[in-house]
Amino acid sequence: MPAKIVATHDRAEQRAARLRSPEAAVDGVHAAAGVDAPAEKRHRQGDAKLRTAALAFAVGSVIHNGDHFRRGLDSVSRELQAVGWLGMAVSLGAIVVVLAGHRTAPLVAVSAGFPLALGFIGAHWLPTWSALSDPFVEGGASWFSIVASLLEIAGALWLGVAGLVALRRRGGLASATG
Repeated sequence: MPAKIVATHDRAEQRAARLRSPEAAVDGVHAAAGVDAPAEKRHRQGDAKLRTAALAFAVGSVIHNGDHFRRGLDSVSRELQAVGWLGMAVSLGAIVVVLAGHRTAPLVAVSAGFPLALGFIGAHWLPTWSALSDPFVEGGASWFSIVASLLEIAGALWLGVAGLVALRRRGGLASATG
């Protein structure tokens, strides 16, 4: 066989071997989508941290909301109860978006995490200031209620921070809106 044909045959064999590898299948999908595979892999690794924060927030939310059911829904004002249901909906939406890996997940995490944390702090860790108060600082809260509240606040803050980190790694707001 002439040298040129042998070299072409060897390159074809090498290419076929690369295409059979599992990495090639993933990289081929990325290439077809016009995505740089190594960057996508970095996003997935970073998104794992965001998903972990979302799961931690979900656990804190379940414990805190479970505590409200344990204490009885009539333990808070109707106004706080309404805002609480809205907060649960926002929490659930943010958790679902993050766990689904949507491209807007970091922005949603920031947009939900920090405001929810502030709301939980305002409701439970400030003295009575309105119908939206269920203050623990004035006494009477069980240790379980205190821990449950702190877990949800910590989870919401973690979600917000993880969202900021993911947004920065991806290149800012344009990555979520483009």
